[in-house]
Amino acid sequence: MRNDQTLVGHAVSGNKLPGHTILRHTTPRWRVALVGGTPPERANLGAAISRHGGAVAVETASTGEGIRVMGHVRPDVAIVVIGPEWHGGSVLFRLRDEAHCPVVLNTGEPSRLLLDEAREAGVVACLVPPIRPLQLAATLDLAVARFRDAEALRQRLADRKVIERAKGRLMAQYGLTEEQAFRRLRRAAMDAQRPLAEMASAVLLSGTARQQGHQDLL
Repeated sequence: MRNDQTLVGHAVSGNKLPGHTILRHTTPRWRVALVGGTPPERANLGAAISRHGGAVAVETASTGEGIRVMGHVRPDVAIVVIGPEWHGGSVLFRLRDEAHCPVVLNTGEPSRLLLDEAREAGVVACLVPPIRPLQLAATLDLAVARFRDAEALRQRLADRKVIERAKGRLMAQYGLTEEQAFRRLRRAAMDAQRPLAEMASAVLLSGTARQQGHQDLL
């Protein structure tokens, strides 16, 4: 494999990104992006990933290219191999903001500066070679689980804010108490068989529509 080649794997056949090699896999334990490092380093990591039921969904030496492709492929976790040419943590912040998956570092020299940058960028773990396949598997399992838990918490907090705003809209619009507004919102969600947060969003949107002369939702 050439150093400049990016490999993209898909669990479902038939998907193609122009200019990339497509690898087909059955449903894996994790779909992993391998970014940075040398071909032998990525090959060793790929072998350990495959040994424990995972699949390499993206493989590239270029961090910028890896971030771009991950936006299409959406891996479960990314492993970033830190080499001697590392010049700062801006890539880690880009991964946090654009890759939408947990990031694990692989480095032989985890300096204090690197660890500080990793912490600020939300990196979930750091692997130091030599890496045992079992250690890698446990790290990836924990990384994916913690990331999903964090995403679920963020979603619950976002939903709560929407629900509070919708209650405030109903209280102001109909002169309701907070409890009455919540009951009205909950009843509407049950009648429509929709999640409470989804109904709250609809209420806020209907308020905008009402201002434009359309009928209220509730």
